Amino acid sequence: MKPLFISLFLAAVSLANAQARPPVPDSEMKRGEKNAAPGSLQQALPILREGDIIFIRFVHALYRPIAETSGSWESHVGILLRDSAGRWKVAQSTIPVSKYTALETFVGRSQNGRFLVRRVRGGLSGEAIARLHTAADRRMGMLYDTGFRYDSPRQFCSKFVYDSYLEATGHPVGRLETFREMLAQNPGAPVAFWRAWFFGRIPWERLSVTTASQIQSPSLVTVFDSEKQSRGRVAGL
Repeated sequence: MKPLFISLFLAAVSLANAQARPPVPDSEMKRGEKNAAPGSLQQALPILREGDIIFIRFVHALYRPIAETSGSWESHVGILLRDSAGRWKVAQSTIPVSKYTALETFVGRSQNGRFLVRRVRGGLSGEAIARLHTAADRRMGMLYDTGFRYDSPRQFCSKFVYDSYLEATGHPVGRLETFREMLAQNPGAPVAFWRAWFFGRIPWERLSVTTASQIQSPSLVTVFDSEKQSRGRVAGL
């Protein structure tokens, strides 16, 4: 019943938001999937390393307000790893459960095929990458937390990355902050959406972690941005 409830509620919220900001048509989403920047992805492949963090933008009734809350373009994040055959996959927390997704599919779901890849300064050791595989495996199949509560036994995308890195390296990516802090940082944040999402009562003191805090993390450097189709050349790579 829970997935059905989430779907119905998202549909209701999407309609409620329509007056303020029309949702992106399905046809545009399909164009985004078809125009998944295959050239950019091919250009990025030689640069990628296991453990890189990849950001995209979902066009979705839930994910769009997430981006608007932080004032950033991205709304979803995952970790790049290789499978046993050496193919790229993305470890991610998504609705309804966390899973691995082929890199091409992951990028293809982003609006206009845009993606950005960031890396821990200095890269990761082989031992750290092995621990990251273990940390990601441990979180596969876990239910998505639609309340975005960090101390929940469930997962959401930025928490998945935060906890996986914390377990594998001892250092988190991003920062924990309350809903009060998140919404106060952006005057244009969709407070009405969150009030509706939480049935009228926003949990102001609830700790969470955002994709924006990760894409802005000083512990990471950008190695590829499909928007610019340029490689990052930052000391420490």
